[in-house]
Amino acid sequence: MEIILLIVAFAIIFLIMVVKQNDFVSPSFMFAAPLIVSIFICVIYQNKWNFECRLETFLLIIVGIVLFFCGDQIGNKMSRRKIGYNEKISCDMSVTMIKIVFIILFSLISIYLVYREVSRSVSAAGIAYSLFRTSTKGLAKYSVSTVVSMIMNIMSIISIFGVVVLVNNFIHKCTKRRDWLFVVPIVSYWIIVLMQGQRGDLINFFVSTIFVCFCMNYKKNGEGAKKNIKLARSFVKYFFIILVIFYSLRLTISKPGQENLSFFDTISGYVGAQIDLLNRLVSEKNVSYPLIGYESFHDMYKFFEKIGIMHNLPTITFRYRAYNGLGCNVYTFFRRPYVDFGLIGAWCISLLCGIVWGHFYYKYVRVRNGSRQFMFYLIVYAYFINKVAMSFFDDYITMLISANTAIKLVLLVLINKFMYCKIKIRRRNFR
Repeated sequence: MEIILLIVAFAIIFLIMVVKQNDFVSPSFMFAAPLIVSIFICVIYQNKWNFECRLETFLLIIVGIVLFFCGDQIGNKMSRRKIGYNEKISCDMSVTMIKIVFIILFSLISIYLVYREVSRSVSAAGIAYSLFRTSTKGLAKYSVSTVVSMIMNIMSIISIFGVVVLVNNFIHKCTKRRDWLFVVPIVSYWIIVLMQGQRGDLINFFVSTIFVCFCMNYKKNGEGAKKNIKLARSFVKYFFIILVIFYSLRLTISKPGQENLSFFDTISGYVGAQIDLLNRLVSEKNVSYPLIGYESFHDMYKFFEKIGIMHNLPTITFRYRAYNGLGCNVYTFFRRPYVDFGLIGAWCISLLCGIVWGHFYYKYVRVRNGSRQFMFYLIVYAYFINKVAMSFFDDYITMLISANTAIKLVLLVLINKFMYCKIKIRRRNFR
């Protein structure tokens, strides 16, 4: 069954590539490809992990991927050519020098505020200890304050804006010197992420950057399978660099004992173990909650609890299994809807997610239109697309239905207004 799972999975990704003409950032490809890599690694380690794929697990994964792809196609058909595809594409997305200086100052202040909180929670030994030795991940007494949480949201959004400005202007050859100053908030965001010990956020940033590059290339040059392959090849080396950085960071923010793991054991544990865990969850069938959709919409329920609408909510407990010294407690995208709604319900959620992401992508993002409105849609989509790419890890898609997502959308709108609003200074005549 394990080999059949792998063969069918590769057949599906081949079908997606053919239908999508090698559109490597389409929702269905970004959903399916990481899951298939996870399946591949799990099959390689099947003897070491005693992985024996059950029929229900096979159906849950394979049919779930196919239905997400079908939803993507439905979303595409719903939005096809409802707007102009051949409008003139504007190129210049530069931000005024005054606003860039303000952003840089905010970035530096953010680093200081986050460091101050981290240093108080971790150690009084200074930044060399808090940043390069333990950071904050895994500390029982550490919790992110509201201020730091808001700073993280703002800096993550500014970094994506910076990427879009740099990539857009570079592709259209209209880059100004001041545009490169956006490197400062981007690097500042990386530093803040490292101080928080969130390696996953670096992966998310990398995914969003790749997405932006593909979409910008399409806006300028149009579609074509050969063009997409040529661009994808240029990112292969960066992908391996990111993996090396991810592995190297185990020395600073990993749990005790993980620093001795090999490169392949570390990557396999984080990327492939989720399939095995999902298989074990399906075989046991002993997880249930009294509230409808509690796993899938956990953040929403917790928000209701905070504002007093609901009380005494149950606590989600995960089974913990070690893979070559790695602790894993994630079960792919399918775990939460499967626990909440069963096999059929999980398939329906997968189909609906494909429709929503596909509709937005083809109607507002994959269009050859460079107006400010459509560039903003691109930024919003690029900011959240990592939730689809991380489906091999956990269900971050349905968890977007939360108060935090609403806050981020408001911040995206406000920051976009700040970046590109025109400030008019009216002169008054004084007598």
